[in-house]
Amino acid sequence: MLRYRAEDYASLCALTYFDIPEYRKGMLFSTYLEQCFLKGYKENDFYQRLYDYVMKQNFYDFMDLEIVNYVNENNHSGLVFYQLEDKDDCYLIYRGSESYDAVDHENGWEDWLDNLEIWLGVTHQQLRAMKYFNSLHTNKRLHLIGHSKGGNLALFLGVVCSNEKLAQIDEIVTFNAPGINDDMMQQYKKRIDDIHFKNKLLCIENENDPVSSMFSHVKEPVLVASLCKGLSVTEAYESHQIWAYEKVDGCFVSAAKKSILAKLADLVSNHFVNLLDEENKKKLVHKFMEYCQNDCSLEEMYHVVLYNIGIHQNLLSEDEDFRSVEIQTLMSLFQKEMKEKVISIPENVRISFDEVKDKVGSWVSQVGKKQ
Repeated sequence: MLRYRAEDYASLCALTYFDIPEYRKGMLFSTYLEQCFLKGYKENDFYQRLYDYVMKQNFYDFMDLEIVNYVNENNHSGLVFYQLEDKDDCYLIYRGSESYDAVDHENGWEDWLDNLEIWLGVTHQQLRAMKYFNSLHTNKRLHLIGHSKGGNLALFLGVVCSNEKLAQIDEIVTFNAPGINDDMMQQYKKRIDDIHFKNKLLCIENENDPVSSMFSHVKEPVLVASLCKGLSVTEAYESHQIWAYEKVDGCFVSAAKKSILAKLADLVSNHFVNLLDEENKKKLVHKFMEYCQNDCSLEEMYHVVLYNIGIHQNLLSEDEDFRSVEIQTLMSLFQKEMKEKVISIPENVRISFDEVKDKVGSWVSQVGKKQ
């Protein structure tokens, strides 16, 4: 049973993307909210959209909570979280990856570089979050909440924490969060399969969000309808944001399944990168890191993904681990959905899909020749 509504936790996640201008230990949540109202945000469209969304939310139930701790490591690890408390409960709200041109970052990609590290193991930001979590000494019920990478951090802490800490955790609520890598799924299989752990976990995803389709799910997500159609890369990016959940009378509207661009993210992440052996996986991930550090835009990064799928198909492992049958099944699924939606999907998306489909087809053909 959630302490507050999931919709209210989503609002908290949106608010944590803003820094606390004049933080002092133990300040009331209402004081911080007042600062946000007074300051306003017009740094860029991302923050303005967040600000407009936050100003429409009802934070009445949180007004008397104290901000016991505020950690902002944007100048190195990228970790940011708020620790809110009342008499019996402690809420840890983790910020997700910030926009490309976040002003407190050296080049805007610190969060994104850390995200790429998820493919290779435990990341620096996850380790920093674990350090603070392990040093938290309280008898209060713990609530771990986060959007995007913030949700991944909350999930990570629930998976790796001690049994004593897990017993204190009342709930873990994530919004559009990527899962965890396969190595961690195996290493912590006992914890992940534990029904008592799963009962603490609520994963909420936008039907058109590609980010939460990446890596392995610890628990089946609850899908929410999107305010954005998700028929283009831009709309898929919009669908990832906290403001894009559809609501009726303040409640999330459920959705039936993930969209095709979300499944495309699953294809690239879980059925291309994860099929590489460790050495070649590192090569590919480090190549993306180079692009990140060269200040390319998000739109350019999308084309980089397609480009690298082509030029790095030679990195595919020579082992039999490459499941050509599985890829062919995914191709059939995409072809079926594209046939059903071909009229409504813009030309540029159809072209992008055809590019990926052709690349996958060439992989399947190569594997067939090797066999």
